[in-house]
Amino acid sequence: MRFEEQHARLFTSRHALLKDVQFSECWRARLNACQKLVVLKEGAQGGNVQNILRHFSYAPHRFESFAGPRRQYACLLQAIFLCLGGIVSDPRQEAAVRRRAEDSMDSMTPRDILECGLAGDFWEVCLRFSSHSATLCILFVM
Repeated sequence: MRFEEQHARLFTSRHALLKDVQFSECWRARLNACQKLVVLKEGAQGGNVQNILRHFSYAPHRFESFAGPRRQYACLLQAIFLCLGGIVSDPRQEAAVRRRAEDSMDSMTPRDILECGLAGDFWEVCLRFSSHSATLCILFVM
């Protein structure tokens, strides 16, 4: 149940956090600016990422989309939180947008972050296993 809620909040609901970033130039520009600030101040983002991650490539029809965007989310937590905080505190934003940003910030609990990281790692292992299995099946048939 919690995985479904997290998945909807990040990817599939109408205003899913990563979907909004993926399809909005404005959101992407804000997040990129926040990433630059985090890298400038801290030297790196989560996972020792020192570059600005510009692309979120979630596609529900692709199996590998379950791993990559989750890892990106985990690496960009500081920048995402900073970006959301800017939206929450901006009175020019619509109330609904500020409320969604605040709800997203509230959901970024240690449990949520741990589950997101574990899910990303699990899917990465599944992808490695499936690609190795496919290779073994091809070699076995030959």
